[in-house]
Amino acid sequence: MRIMGLLQITVLTVIIGSTFAEDSITVTLRHGGVKGTQLTILGKTIEAYLGIPFAEPPIGRLRFQKPQPAKPWSGVLDATNPKSSCMQQGMPGIVNIKGTSEDCLFVNVWTPGRGGPLKSVMVWIHGGGFQFGSSYQDWYNASALVATQDVVVVTLNYRLGAFGFLSAHTSEAPGNVGLYDQSLALQWVRDNVDVFGGNPDEVTLLGESAGSMSIQAHILSPLSEGLFRRAIMMSGTLYCPGVAVESDDMLRRANRFARHAGCATLAKDLATHPDGVLECLRAKPAEELQVHYENFEHRIIKRFLPIHGDEFLPVAPCLAMARGLFKNVDIMGGVTQDEGTFMVIAQPDKRLLEEDLQHIIEEEMETVLHSVMRVWTPEVNSDVWRHYENQVNPSTWKVSYRKAAADYITDNLFKCPHKLLSDRLSSRESSVYSYVFGHRSEMTPLPKWAGASHAGDIFYFFGLPLVYPDQYTDGDREFSKDVMKMACTFAKQGVPELPTGEKWPRYSVEDPVSVYVKPAPPQTYALHRRIKSLKKCRLQKLLLFIKVPTYVTLGITGRYLFYRLFKGIEKLRTTDFYM
Repeated sequence: MRIMGLLQITVLTVIIGSTFAEDSITVTLRHGGVKGTQLTILGKTIEAYLGIPFAEPPIGRLRFQKPQPAKPWSGVLDATNPKSSCMQQGMPGIVNIKGTSEDCLFVNVWTPGRGGPLKSVMVWIHGGGFQFGSSYQDWYNASALVATQDVVVVTLNYRLGAFGFLSAHTSEAPGNVGLYDQSLALQWVRDNVDVFGGNPDEVTLLGESAGSMSIQAHILSPLSEGLFRRAIMMSGTLYCPGVAVESDDMLRRANRFARHAGCATLAKDLATHPDGVLECLRAKPAEELQVHYENFEHRIIKRFLPIHGDEFLPVAPCLAMARGLFKNVDIMGGVTQDEGTFMVIAQPDKRLLEEDLQHIIEEEMETVLHSVMRVWTPEVNSDVWRHYENQVNPSTWKVSYRKAAADYITDNLFKCPHKLLSDRLSSRESSVYSYVFGHRSEMTPLPKWAGASHAGDIFYFFGLPLVYPDQYTDGDREFSKDVMKMACTFAKQGVPELPTGEKWPRYSVEDPVSVYVKPAPPQTYALHRRIKSLKKCRLQKLLLFIKVPTYVTLGITGRYLFYRLFKGIEKLRTTDFYM
């Protein structure tokens, strides 16, 4: 069965197809000369510079440490082809990134030109659960976005998995170095983007999934102050359960990983002998260490992730948000309508991808889907899950059960966290513009039941229907132009512009309105689908705060309230999330 198509990720080995005119061009940065490529796309001449180092290679003694700024180079650096992606695992049939290395801390710059007034800048942070992904993926070809919207786009790599988030509570391995990589890249943008025609005072962060979670980390971090003005957050927040981990918990994971790699024992670990254990881990080849990492824990939510309680994130994210310890930046954020179907597709049993599920029996299906939920969520709460099970139609049990599992993931990881974040940000001075992306291309190889799945909006934000026209319909191409314009008008002026000419309404707790982004003949948009204050989202909010150490004083009372809140819901329909 042909599954992935657009979801099969490959690394961009060339940025120019046969339809592009190509030439080289050189600019001078503070670190030295850089040679890029001048190309023509959609009748517009743009420039692309791939693989500019913003940090020293994090190898040898620098493995697990905070990034060090790149040193100046002599001569002219060749930035006409992609460099290495960061070390990572793969997801069979989903992620297939080649050419990985520890020497991976590069930025890529796409610019419409260096003449005239400085242009707004959009900095892309890729997703991948902090475990995989690369700025060189085909998805992130910014040529159409730059050519049609007259903005400068920067994409970046950051360390992933054990290389990016192992924490030993020491300066030699502080944790969160993947986030420190991003912060250093943003400093590079501030100091260099004007050379490419970009305005360092007009920087908008743009990220999806883990990239969007990273953006919230920068909104909270004192170390990212003044590095950006706006943010577009696609399908990810740190309200997502299990993402921002207590540092002590991460140390326990690191010790288990070190034992798996043969570098620690129960008597000699990172807590008691950090120097020796880290020396052993640094001595291992990167490829060997990556294999150990892939084998020590199969649940992504239990691997190495961002921590709080350090210099980058001093306070637990949900507590920091409650205290108002965040920057007042304007936000455009949203989710896709059917986020959770991606996680069902990503699991290895491809029988679940069939429209009618005729080749899998009910008992097997139930086992597989519960396994999927455990991989992506810290725990499957039986009280919450029961309300999704109650929606299952006995006459179409298998299809309905699959939808219930996908809806559980959608709400738990994406929709409710998005609502919680939007509520909190809009309660201050920030302008929040919310959307729900509901479009599924007729040309997608994904099964119809997947709907508008996780990451499906990326293609349209980057204008891929214009870059690869044979893979999309005419309607997809027009829709992509609209989506790019929405995002880029927000980046330029702080308010997204609707193609209908209507004003995009601001989100607020009192008026929690979202724009439903989906073309409908004749190219109109359903504008005002409201996110309701559902009890299940209030449940998640209460659960988040019960788990914050500062709120332990709630004790039995808090847990009793949580229990009572669940018991008060006899029927909870996931379709109630949007009107």
